[in-house]
Amino acid sequence: MKEACNENLSLRGKEFGLDQFMEGNPAHKGKVPNGTRATTVEALLGAVWIDSGENMDEVDRVRAALGLGT
Repeated sequence: MKEACNENLSLRGKEFGLDQFMEGNPAHKGKVPNGTRATTVEALLGAVWIDSGENMDEVDRVRAALGLGT
């Protein structure tokens, strides 16, 4: 699934402004690596899954808000 590749997840996370909520590693000079951003998007979707009582409709709603489709 193209939507779930790290490159796309990272891009959507950046476009959505997630970087402002992430604490970067000083070695990266203020930039959030693509892999870290992609993993953060995955973690957000996983948190929605758990917090919603495994309600896939809620996960799909957040995915759509992030531009990741349904």
